[in-house]
Amino acid sequence: MRMKSYFARDRILASWFACLLGVASSGVAPVRAQDSGLSLNLICPGSGSVTKNQPEIVSRYDRDDKKFRTETQLRLGKKSFSGTAYVEVAGQSARIRLPSGLLPLIRNSNDGWFVVKDLFIGEGEITGTVRINGLNKKKLRIDRSSGVISLRSGLGDFNGRCDAHDVTQRRF
Repeated sequence: MRMKSYFARDRILASWFACLLGVASSGVAPVRAQDSGLSLNLICPGSGSVTKNQPEIVSRYDRDDKKFRTETQLRLGKKSFSGTAYVEVAGQSARIRLPSGLLPLIRNSNDGWFVVKDLFIGEGEITGTVRINGLNKKKLRIDRSSGVISLRSGLGDFNGRCDAHDVTQRRF
């Protein structure tokens, strides 16, 4: 009786493994960036919001002194901005220049450009992560059919629409 359960389990595992091989060899699996010879330059105007400390002046009544006191408090709030992101994809690497409204004072950039890590290029989307500093890591997603770009994290977000840009063509 025990032998039958082992054989049944082996057959299930073998059929599961065969299904995995069939999906992997069918060409349906998304293309990793390292396999891609893709070269893109994108300009992505849009808008977003960031979490900022906002000073607020508050007047309170002091019962001991029987006077009103004015205090300044800092509150967390959202600040809206608009700007343009630039994205370059070249084969197995990508980089992005973020709008200035999205950037904190302390950041890890190379001349304003940030490296896109965990780059994934699929049929319908390009995804990755962008580390701005030690505390701020944004998730990048570009929909390849609509051109919509989104950068999201707990500290702020950006949404826009990307258009391909040919760097060899001049406007004037």
